[in-house]
Amino acid sequence: MKDESSEVHEDPIVMYLIVNETLNMSIGKTAAQTAHASQYLMMQYMDLKDESRALLKQMSSAVNDPALVEIIKSQYSNMGRKISIMGEWMKVGVRKVVLKADLKEWRKIKEAYPECALVVDAGLTEIASGSETVIGLWPMRRSHANRIIARLQVLK
Repeated sequence: MKDESSEVHEDPIVMYLIVNETLNMSIGKTAAQTAHASQYLMMQYMDLKDESRALLKQMSSAVNDPALVEIIKSQYSNMGRKISIMGEWMKVGVRKVVLKADLKEWRKIKEAYPECALVVDAGLTEIASGSETVIGLWPMRRSHANRIIARLQVLK
């Protein structure tokens, strides 16, 4: 029988941060951009928690409309899964993996993960305004990362 700690080690929950390697950002710039991506994901988490509370209130007032209640339950269920995995990720060590991608890989990742946190630079320091610097992916079990993510190299 597996215990919870062995599952964490065998199939950890990971937040993937993918750096656009074609921009050749300095170490400091890269660190700041990955921090932005992580922050954006945490802000999404906080917004989802607020939205889920609002949905619960809406559901209690829609008790006489079964069709609306079902729609709200579906929305709440989808939010609940995302909130749950983020909460679990925070409890087990907030593991992050920083990867690098070329432009072809970058496009594939954005297509595969349309709800990603995309960091777009303001252009105040070393790269052009509007440059897409980092993609942040919602925490997931390592086994749930698609083949594109699995093939990327760790940023060194």
